[in-house]
Amino acid sequence: MRVFSSGLPVATFGVKSLACRASTLSRGTTLEVGGFTAEIALTLRFRQEVLAGVSPLPSAGKTIAFGGTNYRVLSWAATPGGAEYVAHLGNVNA
Repeated sequence: MRVFSSGLPVATFGVKSLACRASTLSRGTTLEVGGFTAEIALTLRFRQEVLAGVSPLPSAGKTIAFGGTNYRVLSWAATPGGAEYVAHLGNVNA
């Protein structure tokens, strides 16, 4: 797994490498996405300043690579206060 000099792991969206924090605490939780049920495989949290200059931002249905695996974004939302963004990711083929 790639990491930045800060020690944070790297997620890739398009051609951008983004420092993030990963969590599997929500793994197995299901979300309804576009009328279909999808299971969360991984959650990534991105600091707002890391996303400066990223346009467009990731959104549901887009692909993010992390740890050598591609994931489909199930949901993308800012935390209260907007300091971070949270991406719930699922199987890219689901």
